[in-house]
Amino acid sequence: MSTRMIEYARAILNIINIGKGENVWIYGPMGAKELLLELQRQIIKRGAFADMDVYFEESIFTFLHDSSVEQLKVFSNIEKVRTDTCDKHIIVWCNDEYVVDFSKIPRGNLKTRKATTGTHRKRLDSIPTVGAGFPTKKDAKECGMNWERYQDFFFNTVKIDLKAVYDKFRWLERKINRGKEVRILGTNTDLIMSIEGRKCISDNTIMWNLPDGELFTSPVEDSVDGYIYFEHEQTYEGSSPVKDLHIEFRKGRIIKFKASEGKETFERIIDTDEGARRVGEVGFGINPGIPEITGNDLFDEKILGTVHIALGRGFEEIGGTNKSDIHWDLVKDIRKDGKVYIDDKVVLKNGKWIG
Repeated sequence: MSTRMIEYARAILNIINIGKGENVWIYGPMGAKELLLELQRQIIKRGAFADMDVYFEESIFTFLHDSSVEQLKVFSNIEKVRTDTCDKHIIVWCNDEYVVDFSKIPRGNLKTRKATTGTHRKRLDSIPTVGAGFPTKKDAKECGMNWERYQDFFFNTVKIDLKAVYDKFRWLERKINRGKEVRILGTNTDLIMSIEGRKCISDNTIMWNLPDGELFTSPVEDSVDGYIYFEHEQTYEGSSPVKDLHIEFRKGRIIKFKASEGKETFERIIDTDEGARRVGEVGFGINPGIPEITGNDLFDEKILGTVHIALGRGFEEIGGTNKSDIHWDLVKDIRKDGKVYIDDKVVLKNGKWIG
């Protein structure tokens, strides 16, 4: 076991303060075996109980693709016990060699399963939860890095003192909470939206992610107007990439879009339901430990000086009302040429936050 993996597991457990006698539900893929085993070892050492729930990606596809609607409506007794009794929850993500192609799964199956799990897993929103990425050679390849460089990059992003980062940006959290309007300016971008009456989420208000480091809110659903351009390719749940994406909004809804590549993919995803054509989130990256765009929004949306909007589902906890089966974060890099205004005052200019 590498020293960095041991330290990473310790950081995950410290974030949600695993204590003696607690029941910790760990959910993760076989590809993240090294981290899962180290989490288990350290949880046991702390006098707590590790409930290991390990899966492989192919089984997820088989379950969602081959099950009947009636089968997908069933929330198993095992899932129910875990959901109702765990004290803490850890979710591990891993970009394995096999990626579930959700486009091949009947849309009705996905909708049914999301409704089933959503109904039964509401308790998880009230307990400490952390989601943690696991570095893979596939990630390194997709980011254009060799394996050694990618490992350095990954572990640097997750060792940031998140409490210190969020404390530094309390001023921005307060400004968003008091604000009425956000405007984003950049290359081929002029997007405006209301945030009046909406709360800002920071820290672990919902759950911690590793890497972490963003502030976000749900804009008023019919208020988004203007246009935005994404210089970097965007993907959603293993989809083919969408490149040079331009989107135009009017009264909160997408009315036009174009892309040099992946236009059909984009159209298919936003045709999921009516809510998929609206914005459920606007967010701001504040993690100084992520130096470059990777193509993986788990990192990119946290980069200090970037902004992102998410198409689809909003956050009820902060006043969002947009309903959708998707939540697609689209990252806009405005570190070289861009500004963000809150109520006509510049708070971000060319990648520098102005308190």
